[in-house]
Amino acid sequence: MNPKLFEITCHQCNHQWFVKMDTVFHHEFQKNIDYIYDYSLFHHKCSSCGTIVKFVYPLVYYFPKRAIIISLGCEANNFQQAKNYRVETIETFCEYIKIADDGKDIDSIMALKKRLSQYQYVEYDGSDYDTIFFMADGIPIAVSINKDV
Repeated sequence: MNPKLFEITCHQCNHQWFVKMDTVFHHEFQKNIDYIYDYSLFHHKCSSCGTIVKFVYPLVYYFPKRAIIISLGCEANNFQQAKNYRVETIETFCEYIKIADDGKDIDSIMALKKRLSQYQYVEYDGSDYDTIFFMADGIPIAVSINKDV
């Protein structure tokens, strides 16, 4: 929804092209969001040399039933009474979407993640009924929780 035209320049051969990208995603209308989880939304192949170009642009993902907005590199002020999470990296953007999509509370999951600070890189990796999964420096970690998280 709300598509805009963006210019991309290949860092390898300086070829320039335009892509039309949605800037607002409404969770109720998204059938498959794997292309967000696997970051392919942000990767574009140069038609001149074949290089994959990472392109990050202002983006908003809206969960209306949960009143949550996750915005990448922009303010999302047009959504009344929604909790707004503004992030600056595609990794955090995708992680927050995955957490919200799983029906979990972003603040609670991030608090759990902070408790794993002995690891260099920790990423939310899904959940089960009473367990939250993280990947910590490539090691799977399961944290038992109460069902309200």
